[in-house]
Amino acid sequence: TALKPKPTLHRARWVLPAVEPPIEGGAVAVREGLIEQVGKFSEIKDDYPSECVNDLGDATLLPGLVNAHAHLDNSAFEGKAPLGEGDFVAWIDALLTAKDETSQEKRREATAVACRLLPRLGTIAVGDISPTAYSPAFLAEEQIRGNVFIEVTGFNKERAESTLLEAEEKLPALEKEPAYNRLRFSVNPHALYSTHESVVKKIFMRNFQERRITSIHLSESVEEVQFLTGESDRFAGAIERWGFTESGWKPPGLTPVRLMDNLGFLRPGVITVHCVSLDDEELELLARSGVSVCLCPRSNDNIGVGQPRIAEMLAVGIEPCLGTDGLGSVQSLSVFDEMAFVRSRHPELKPELLLRMATVNGARALRFDSVLGALKTGLTGRILSYTGDVGREPLEALTSGIDHDKIHWV
Repeated sequence: TALKPKPTLHRARWVLPAVEPPIEGGAVAVREGLIEQVGKFSEIKDDYPSECVNDLGDATLLPGLVNAHAHLDNSAFEGKAPLGEGDFVAWIDALLTAKDETSQEKRREATAVACRLLPRLGTIAVGDISPTAYSPAFLAEEQIRGNVFIEVTGFNKERAESTLLEAEEKLPALEKEPAYNRLRFSVNPHALYSTHESVVKKIFMRNFQERRITSIHLSESVEEVQFLTGESDRFAGAIERWGFTESGWKPPGLTPVRLMDNLGFLRPGVITVHCVSLDDEELELLARSGVSVCLCPRSNDNIGVGQPRIAEMLAVGIEPCLGTDGLGSVQSLSVFDEMAFVRSRHPELKPELLLRMATVNGARALRFDSVLGALKTGLTGRILSYTGDVGREPLEALTSGIDHDKIHWV
């Protein structure tokens, strides 16, 4: 009879399961890479030989964080777009210019650096929006799980269909690569204002049929809303300038959320990202639909489009997750930094809720909740340890800004 592999009982001052209250004097037992038991050390220590104990002292243990929306291949554009000016169109203009001026090799190199940084920021899984599909090779090196969304843009139908064909041609090779077994892949429309509606429909229907996740930028700015409702020509002028124009196109006269609902695409398996410019009815619509909502509040603030209505979202039953967006609109890819920013702008939110947004909710949105997102039996034994001083309120401390040099993987 084969001997059962020995466990390791990680003991720490604090254990933050994310699905249960903090445990002072806690411990997490791991066997064969999976969590076997979580609880107070004094209550579960007798289940394990003393030589199995790994005493981590004053450390705080918590699940790895989930960055549910990032643009890793935008990392080369750091500092190249105006932040804080409150002009969404000008920001996109600058980002598109930066893309034109940056070589593919520089974008690939910057993507590699960003992927290698993620574990040091406490990230265990990511939803990466990647038209280039540079990230899988580097994410695989770092043992990060993720869904890589190969993004399609082109408001012009011909351009959108060409981009769609390119994206679809990348899928088979990516999915056959054994090294990418921790990753999943989807073709993805950028947004309703930047991707032709017929192509958006094709992508959504195929993803629904093949049970792939679809992520879409939705209601990120007032300009986007006014463009689709026909209330403003400014965005239409920008669309033409960007080469996205489509002759004969007329505004649908619906907000992005209502257009999504009208198309039948507000369903489970969809991640709606940003969701800043929403009215009360739209909040209810998202809550009833079963979509996942991913928020990137630092990016929204830096671009100047406003802040998501987080308290109202929670009140109607939405359980949002967090993303960082890309380095073209934020100063770091740290979900810890995202939590700290949200606490500063939304002090009414409880810290335990923020930790859930950064772990459990993100794992659920990316469909990794059977593997990670919490410290509980059966999930991954890849555990995050924070060795900084958290005092008597570890949740307060870890959601209010941390020293990233004190992040370690157990």
